[in-house]
Order: sequence, then structure tokens, then C-alpha cells
Amino acid sequence: NVRIYNFYDYVGNDPSDPDEPSVPSYPVGDVDKNGKVNAFDVIYVKRGIVGLIEEGIDVDVNRDGLVTAKDLLIVKKIVLG
Repeated sequence: NVRIYNFYDYVGNDPSDPDEPSVPSYPVGDVDKNGKVNAFDVIYVKRGIVGLIEEGIDVDVNRDGLVTAKDLLIVKKIVLG
């Protein structure tokens, strides 16, 4: 069961699936999980690209299994509007 989100959706659990465990929802691009997408998220993704990923920070924004400039572009577009 795969659910597709656009950049402005919130990722998290599917409330229509009672078997899916409840997980907190965060905006796409909110890599530090503080509830907002901002310049700090851009910095975290930049650090992730060069291999300086901090513990507990998931910087693979587009969920393709890689941390690349695509992830950075997504976060920058959200931050800049």
C-alpha cells in the first residue's frame, strides 16, 4: 500500500488504515521535525549531501534512497515559496 504525496502534503500515517501504526506527521522537507520547513532544513540537507548526516535526521526528502541535489532543491523550493 503506497501513498503518494506532493511537496505540500504532510507525510505520516494513513488515517484510513487502522492497521497502520500512528506516526507523527510533518511537512515534506521538515528534516529536523520541528514542524516547519526553514533554512535549517536546507543546511541539514546540504550537510547530508557531503556525508555529514546528524543522528536522527533523515535528509532523503524524496525517498529515493539517496541524498542528492534533488532533495536540496525540494527543500529550497518549499522555503523560498
